[in-house]
Order: sequence, then structure tokens, then C-alpha cells
Amino acid sequence: MSRIHAGQPLPSAALDPDWFVAVTTAPRKQCTLTASIATMRRAGWEPVVFAEPGATKCNAHTIVNPSRLGVWRNWLASAEYALANTSAKRILTVQDDSLFHPDSKAFVDAIDWPARNAAFVSLYTPKHYSKGRSVGINRVKTRSLWGACALVWDRHALAKVVRHETAKTWLGASPKSGQGVYQKRRDNPATIANSDTAIGKIINALGMSMWFIDPSPVYHAAEYSTINHGGNDGRRNCGRCADHDQPLADQVWPKR
Repeated sequence: MSRIHAGQPLPSAALDPDWFVAVTTAPRKQCTLTASIATMRRAGWEPVVFAEPGATKCNAHTIVNPSRLGVWRNWLASAEYALANTSAKRILTVQDDSLFHPDSKAFVDAIDWPARNAAFVSLYTPKHYSKGRSVGINRVKTRSLWGACALVWDRHALAKVVRHETAKTWLGASPKSGQGVYQKRRDNPATIANSDTAIGKIINALGMSMWFIDPSPVYHAAEYSTINHGGNDGRRNCGRCADHDQPLADQVWPKR
């Protein structure tokens, strides 16, 4: 597999006319990238990795950032790359600590898009998004978004998100330690994070909807955050996690 510098095109053999899978990765105390890629391949996807300096090397096509971009700008760069360099109808953006049910791709390929204004279908459903809801593909209304681990995007919706003014001006979630933090982030954009919050805010501003598969086909594997946000317990994981040894469709629609 190739290691490619930002701005260079991928080999044509790496491009799927229907799918593009963009995985963002950064150095971790405990590597999860290799396991994540293995589960994507088992599901039928060939991912492209967008790697920060010092990130784990892997056996996948990799776009190497020449300098650190940070959580938000690396996600944005991966989405912009997918839109500019492929014609894929569906774009899957993935964080490198996501472990996929083997039926994930086949399941998404088989379903109808849940709504005309649906921006994405999430393959990861955090614990509190299951509360009070039955299994299935559920719309969740939230002021922002929690957990952008594995989002299957409508191409046109993703294009609107990356072009939105908030995407250009995002400085991260409101700081608890005073407004001076914003200036520090302007001075060092690689510290700008909270990509899930930004995505949710933009989708709401666009009047689009967010949908989540439950039980969650993706398990949030990392025990250590790359930006010190804590581990993968409580609300930082799925509450109803799909059994990866059982057919996914039977768990999402048990009465069918």
C-alpha cells in the first residue's frame, strides 16, 4: 500500500465508484488503527488513512500530513479530499478506534436512505442515544452531536457541511477556562478539536437530520483518548452494542 503526501491523488486501483472510506488517525498511547482497519476490510471496505505525523504506520493507502493538523482540521481535510478526488456516492468518515460488525457494509448497502434530508447514517450509537428508543435506524435530535466515530454520508450533504461558514471558522467547543482559550486555538489551529460538535451544529444549521443504527454496529475501542477526553466507558461507548458474531440485520430488526 502507498504512502502519499497531502495533495497527491490516490492510485486509481484504490478508488471505489460507490464508496470512499476516510480514516483519521493520530499517535496513540495504545494503537487501535490496525484492528480498526482489519474490521473494515472484513466488512468489505478498503480504507484510506489520513495520518498525523508520528501516527502508527499501517498496511493501507495513507495520506501523510506534512505537519500536525489536529482533530478538526484532519477530519475536514479527509472529507475535502474525498469530495475532490472521488465520485463515490457514499463517503464513510471513521475515527481510528472504531471496530466494525462484519455485516456493516452489506447492511448499509441494503437499506433505503432514511430521509431525503438525512445528512448521515451513523454506524456508531452512543449509550445515551439509545435511551428511550427501540432498536432500528433512529433519528436523533440533538443540539450538536456526540461521537462521530463512523458516519456514512450522503455525498451532497457532506459537501454542504465542508462548505459551511462554521467549518471555516470553527475553534472548538466553548472553553471552561475563559475566552482567552479561543485566541490560543487561533494561534495553534492544531489544537482545535470537537469535530463531532461542529458537525452536529452545521447539520442543524442546514436543516438536515442525523440517523443512528441501534444496536451499534461499531464498538468504540480506545481506552485512551488522543486529546485526553477520557476512556471508552459510560457515554463514550455504545449502550446496545451489536454482537459481532450474530447477523446484524437480525439485531436491528429482530421481528423481520
